[in-house]
Amino acid sequence: MSGTLPPAAYDTSHVTQFEKYVQLPEKYLHNNQPAHTLAYLTALHVHTISTIPYENLSLHYSKTRVVDLDPQRLFQKLVTDGRGRDGYCMEVSIFFNHILRALGFQAYMTGVRIRLRKDGVPSGDHIGWTHMVSIVALPDGSQHMIDVAFGGDGATKPIPLLHGQAVQNLGPQEVRL
Repeated sequence: MSGTLPPAAYDTSHVTQFEKYVQLPEKYLHNNQPAHTLAYLTALHVHTISTIPYENLSLHYSKTRVVDLDPQRLFQKLVTDGRGRDGYCMEVSIFFNHILRALGFQAYMTGVRIRLRKDGVPSGDHIGWTHMVSIVALPDGSQHMIDVAFGGDGATKPIPLLHGQAVQNLGPQEVRL
């Protein structure tokens, strides 16, 4: 990954609160300085989607119907408020990207085109740029797409940036780029 990434909006106190909130296993706590491996990235992904799932209530049921994408406000909403509510794709994706960068991962965000569902199955053409994910480069040279905010059909672990490579998801479901 070339270029300079902007600094993370979160510090070690944010990371500690996040790790506790998502119940990250002790071996992956930042104080234990885990190596930046696919196993560590996968643990972060799994614990995040298990604790901070996609939801879009704020878009429809708030006084202002305005979503604040400020990283500090996102941290408050998703971690410290403890309301048991979470966020829509841009909220959770921006939040998680800052967590990854605070942990020292080389991660950047990118827009994504998705396919709509017909009878619960993705079909048809890809529509406009309506989603966000992170791309993470690991020290071993591999790159992975991280999507912690797609909802039901979302990836349950990092997907390697390899054209057409299917990754086992839930049950018999496979996902690929």
